[in-house]
Amino acid sequence: MNNFKDSTVAVGVWGDDISWEIHASRAIPPLELITAVAGVALTAVSKDIVLTRNQRGGWEVLAGHIEPGEDIKTALAREALEEGGFVMARAIPIGYRKITANKPPQPGSREEKYPFPISYISYFLIHTDQPTVSPSGKEIIESRSFSASELQNLVHDGQLSEMEYTIIKLGLGADA
Repeated sequence: MNNFKDSTVAVGVWGDDISWEIHASRAIPPLELITAVAGVALTAVSKDIVLTRNQRGGWEVLAGHIEPGEDIKTALAREALEEGGFVMARAIPIGYRKITANKPPQPGSREEKYPFPISYISYFLIHTDQPTVSPSGKEIIESRSFSASELQNLVHDGQLSEMEYTIIKLGLGADA
């Protein structure tokens, strides 16, 4: 963890109205602006990465919105079970995505739940001490663990986006 430094590791846009920046950081953004959590999940023995695949298609890190009444840790533990099929043993902050909207969201749109003009997704390195089981989330097609070399093949084959791979590398850097 000594090599882990606060920095901007990626930038991008979603359409014309939203820009984002991924930051490596142990800091957690203002809680009232965090709408979602995501985790780079490491298995206990092999240190493989647990990824999930849902209706959107490719493989992704475990992630989801914070439900009403949940705190960050509760939401992260729920997502680990629903999407990864495991009980979270511990979680370490590794960064966040700052999302900036250039204009207010349309009423009734899915973006309306995000604070305007800035919101955050908080990223964590999640450890589990137990074997994974079938995920409990209804929207999940499958979840499984991958070695580092398998991750590179997923990126090469277009099954794992560069952005998701950047988040995974952020988590692996935090575990060094």
